[in-house]
Amino acid sequence: MLAELNALSRDGYVLVPAVFPADTVAAVRLALDAALLQYADLHQQLGYTNAEQGGAHHVLAKGGVFLETLSFLSRLDWLTHYLRSKLVINSYGGFDNRRDRKLYVRNIHRDIRFFSTERPLMLNLLVMIDDFTIHNGATHLLPGSHRQEQQPDDALFYARAERAVGRSGDLLVFDSRLWHAAGHNETDGSRRALTITLTSPFFKPQFDYCRALGDSQCQACSDEVKQLLGYYARIPATLSEWYQPADKRFYRGDQDHVT
Repeated sequence: MLAELNALSRDGYVLVPAVFPADTVAAVRLALDAALLQYADLHQQLGYTNAEQGGAHHVLAKGGVFLETLSFLSRLDWLTHYLRSKLVINSYGGFDNRRDRKLYVRNIHRDIRFFSTERPLMLNLLVMIDDFTIHNGATHLLPGSHRQEQQPDDALFYARAERAVGRSGDLLVFDSRLWHAAGHNETDGSRRALTITLTSPFFKPQFDYCRALGDSQCQACSDEVKQLLGYYARIPATLSEWYQPADKRFYRGDQDHVT
C-alpha cells in the first residue's frame, strides 16, 4: 500500500499489474464490444453529435460483468487513504481507441474541473482490456503535473510525458488533476479500456447507478460493492426515508473519513 500511495503522491499515477483475471477481462471485452454497438444505435436515435467517438458512457448501468468488476476494485483499500474518505463511483464508462475514431480523450486534458493543492479530489482508474503498447495508443501521462494548475503546452507535454504501457488486466490509477492524453492508435486493432472515476461520497456523481441497477440488484451486492455504487451515500426523497436509524440511513455517518 505504501509504495502505491508514494507513487501517486510523487508522480500522480501508478500502474498496478494483474488486478483482473483473464476470464473477467475476456468477458468485459465481449460485453464492451456489444455495448458499443448498442450505444452507436442509441446515439443515432438521440441525435448525439459525438457518436463517432467510440465511447459507452455509464456502461455500469447495464450490470452484468461491468458490475462484477467492482469486487476486484473493492480490494484496493489503499485508494481510500489517498482521498482520505470512503469512495463512490463518479462515472464508469468504456472506450475503444481505434485508429478510425475521433476520440476527444486524445486531447491533453485533466478529468476534474476543480483544482486544489489542499487535497486530492478524484481518482481515475483505467482498466486495460487490451494490452497497452506504444503503437496502439498507450496513454500519455505527465509526471508530477497533478500539482500544476495550468495546462502545459503541447511541446513540453509530449517531450516529458511517459506512456502507460501494460497488459490486459492491469489497472492504471492516477490523480484526476494529472494532465494526460490518450495516444494515437497506429494499428488496425482495438485498444479497449474501462474508464472509472472515484470521489469522496459528498461529491455529486454523474449518474445514479443505484437507481439504474435497481434496488434488488444492489441489495445482492457485497457491502464493499454497495459502497462503490453509492448505496450508502444516497439522497432520501421522503421523510420516512430521512427518519431512519443510523444503520439504515441513506447517507451513512461513516462516509467522510477513513478508519
